[in-house]
Amino acid sequence: MTWKEDMNIKFVNPYNFISLGNECKRKSFDNYINNKELLTGYIECELENLTPIFIPNTTNENAFTDNEKYKSYDFFSYDYIREQKRTSEYSEPVIPASEIRGVIRSAYEALTDSCMSTIDDGNILSKRTTIPAKPGLLKKENGEWKLYEAERLMIKVKDCSIDNAQNFKDILSKYNEGDKIYFKRGIEYKNYRIYTISDISNINVSGYEEGYIHFGEDFIKKHHESIFKLGKMIKDIEITIDDINRLAGLIDIYTELNKNNRKYEKFNDLLTSKDFKNGKRVLPVYYSTYKKDDKNYVYLSPACIGREIFSNRLSDILKNQGGYQPCSSRENLCEACALFGFTGDGGENNALASRLRFTDAKIKKRKNRNEDYYDKICILPELASPKISATEFYLERPYDDRGKTCDMWNYDYAFNWNYKDKNEQDEQIEQFDEYIPKIRGRKFYWHSKKAKFVYGQNERNCKIRPLKKNNVFSFRVYFDAITEDELNKLVWTLNIGDNNNTNCHKIGRGKPIGFGTVKIRINKIIKRDISFDSDTISYKLNDYKIDLKQNRPFDYNKKNVQEFLKITDFEKAPRIINYPIGEDKTKPDKPNSVASHQWFIGNKQISYGHKDAKIKASGTKPIIYKTLPYILDKDITLNKLYKERN
Repeated sequence: MTWKEDMNIKFVNPYNFISLGNECKRKSFDNYINNKELLTGYIECELENLTPIFIPNTTNENAFTDNEKYKSYDFFSYDYIREQKRTSEYSEPVIPASEIRGVIRSAYEALTDSCMSTIDDGNILSKRTTIPAKPGLLKKENGEWKLYEAERLMIKVKDCSIDNAQNFKDILSKYNEGDKIYFKRGIEYKNYRIYTISDISNINVSGYEEGYIHFGEDFIKKHHESIFKLGKMIKDIEITIDDINRLAGLIDIYTELNKNNRKYEKFNDLLTSKDFKNGKRVLPVYYSTYKKDDKNYVYLSPACIGREIFSNRLSDILKNQGGYQPCSSRENLCEACALFGFTGDGGENNALASRLRFTDAKIKKRKNRNEDYYDKICILPELASPKISATEFYLERPYDDRGKTCDMWNYDYAFNWNYKDKNEQDEQIEQFDEYIPKIRGRKFYWHSKKAKFVYGQNERNCKIRPLKKNNVFSFRVYFDAITEDELNKLVWTLNIGDNNNTNCHKIGRGKPIGFGTVKIRINKIIKRDISFDSDTISYKLNDYKIDLKQNRPFDYNKKNVQEFLKITDFEKAPRIINYPIGEDKTKPDKPNSVASHQWFIGNKQISYGHKDAKIKASGTKPIIYKTLPYILDKDITLNKLYKERN
């Protein structure tokens, strides 16, 4: 069975990335405003939605359904609608200021090459791996964590044609994770160099060996659990509290992904126990390592093949990629934080109030009836939120100084599969020494002229009442003590250079399926002028003229500006926007096998892999084939992938 490309079915991924520059330039807040004329006033704007848009009124999560399992929302308004059924009720729509502000700030950050202020550094970066980890035993000695090698042995818990030993399922049910046990070694299991166990005891018996019980993952064909026998201490791996915390974070991820499966409950009980933290208990783990700057780093897991929790956080990567981590001090601010403000970790110097205030957008052209504002109640397709673990989309493909790339890469390391010796687990991969992880940039969504709807609902779909296209709203942006340059850039960002062009912003939910396109136009700019007459202070509001067609405060030759202009052009929106299309044709009984995740599986299993690959890609040795095209590429499409029987 082989994964292949269907050259006749193409798609453009709903999102792409605006590139980061070489450096996020910063200076103190005072240097932005000192010795410059400061302007105060407001910008009168109108907003027209060129496609349906949706922003939820969260005061009722069951606006159109009685079943609490299925979420349903009406459009945002000032009305408190809890416990109201909205099928025949209508409210005047409002676009909250926070939605507009967020969109404009993101655009301003991209255009000014500012910091990435909204990254969630609390999110743990992780990814599944196909590389088997090694068994080990973790314990605390003299206040320090120590990792020991271990031999894994198999203890039968289900009928098995190879292992004729006693079934120990009922006996093991009385034990907990990491309990000490004594065992008698049995036969070698096939040719895997793993021994079975013929007998166990809870007391030391002559001729028996000492080990620790480990309960692994549950799956249908599983017929053995594990016992780990203590080996020698690993001296070149330093275990830190961060490693322990990452292991705890991995258990949280497994728990979240398998809410109805409590397979690692016993493992977590031991990991969080006082006896383990005090060195009185031993924890069976699987471990793998990678090397950076001549230092060994370790991943700990309850599973032999599972997920790796990376030591790098997004802020670490951004710091090393030109300093694009969020600003944290008034003395070291990017352009966007100097204008929009920022909040740090506390202290007077670690926060700055915004010099902008956005108002809610309210209907400008009123309809005869409230229901005329809205489309029919519909169901959004299940939206596949972008998975940051998809490193073939989110990270730059690495190349060495000879222009050759590697087979796989993640947020910590990159590697090629070892094609010389297929038997030595220690030599399965060859690490890519020159690798420095780099993110692709700032995520933006392509516009689309067709919105997608579905009519069946499940727990992952959401029923909504969207706003019809071509409603017109008005709102203001108040500015206080900003420079002429900042005002010019703000105005350009709002209307993307011209009131009459086709460059638009995206707002609200449903961006991947054609919702959210809005055109903002500048109607007028008002400046407040202060005058002093004797002891009297007065001010006047006067028109402030900016030639919108000639206002070009950004360098159109810069890559990030060109990318922004292309991805925001509604008139030139791609026609075939879709999440990745993959299909496993070997499962005709499962029509839902046509799914995005199949594309990502296939993209790492196409037999020929990338041009530098030295082995054929497979499920156990995946090789990344295609990466996400760049915004400015001539061809921004990818092909459907499908799997069929040979």
